[in-house]
Amino acid sequence: MTRTLVALLLACLAAAAMAAEPATDEINALSLYAGTRQVDHQGQPVNDSHLLNDGVATRHSQFEVSRTGEPTLSLVFQLAEPYDLHRLEAVNSFEEDGYPGISTRRLRLEHGPSHEGPWTPVTEVELAKGTKPQGFAFPPVKNVRYLRVTFLENYGEERWWNLTELAVYGRRVAERGAADFSGTWETTYGFMHLTQEGERVYGCYGSEGANLVDGVVDGQSFYGSYTEGNTVGPMSFVMTVEGEMSGIYGTGFIDPTRYRWDAVRTNDAQAINCGGQADEESEGIADELANNGRVVLRGILFDTGKDVIKPESIPVLEELAEAIRKAGGRYLIEGHTDNRGGEAFNQTLSEKRAESVKRWLVEHGIDAAALSIEGHGMSRPAMPNDTDAGRAANRRVEVVKL
Repeated sequence: MTRTLVALLLACLAAAAMAAEPATDEINALSLYAGTRQVDHQGQPVNDSHLLNDGVATRHSQFEVSRTGEPTLSLVFQLAEPYDLHRLEAVNSFEEDGYPGISTRRLRLEHGPSHEGPWTPVTEVELAKGTKPQGFAFPPVKNVRYLRVTFLENYGEERWWNLTELAVYGRRVAERGAADFSGTWETTYGFMHLTQEGERVYGCYGSEGANLVDGVVDGQSFYGSYTEGNTVGPMSFVMTVEGEMSGIYGTGFIDPTRYRWDAVRTNDAQAINCGGQADEESEGIADELANNGRVVLRGILFDTGKDVIKPESIPVLEELAEAIRKAGGRYLIEGHTDNRGGEAFNQTLSEKRAESVKRWLVEHGIDAAALSIEGHGMSRPAMPNDTDAGRAANRRVEVVKL
């Protein structure tokens, strides 16, 4: 199975992730990677993800609506679990030069106990034009599960108005420990079977279990990749408080467009059989190194805050060693971390983790002279560090063929 996430993801997301980071205990609750769903008037998830761009805001990902209908427009979002919230951040329109006045001027944020409300005001803000993130603190609001965003006014464009991104930050009401994603799930795209070993999750989905899944767990989030024929793309699931998986996927690592992929558990153990395919991965890392000259490994896992390699990492390391042994040449091992612990701590940690990988490879027959290491700490994030899934994506080892 493919245990790697294509390096193109880093090029797509790194620029956005390098923006100012929130406090490390803050979470963007209004995030696809935090399990947020936009819901319709019946409370059902819709495939739209308006405003939820997770720091990857572009001209092509804006929310644009006609003004020919109602004088205001509201969107309702369900959070994966209750949050205590205290600030929002918005990115306005990219289209102001071509459509003067299209930018959103005023919007209202409200919260409620269900998709029907009743709605209690949180804050009402006035936005400036421009695409620089704009932050607004508001008095803390406790135990929020549903949010309603209402567009009140734009800057005068009579036909359209536009907003690119909205984030709402806060903290979980209660810590929930680590989720268990193991089992059989009935998903938007057929049945899926997942196996969880420590922080690693792998499995299959679709007709005869032909499509593969691989990733890592952080708290209530699972972030990884799917392989469907020749297509490899990103995927993320969050366990809601109801025990459902609120998920998304992308069609590739360059296109930032994401689509819903939700799931509920099923007791039908015969619904899908992976048929051993989850272990058929001998060519994954070798192919990545041969085709791209670089492989991104998130299946090499460490004890929290340490450089001790976890046992569930061994199959990935064995595959890496075999790929290096067959191809020969020289390789650079890079360590990367999330932002928890600060810059100095993470720089040292990333170096130690890269050294641990090198040590394991040498102990298993790889020439030490063929391997060098670098640690980049938290300086090269693949995704923003404001969700569990984002931090899981940033904790990784990369191997580069020199």
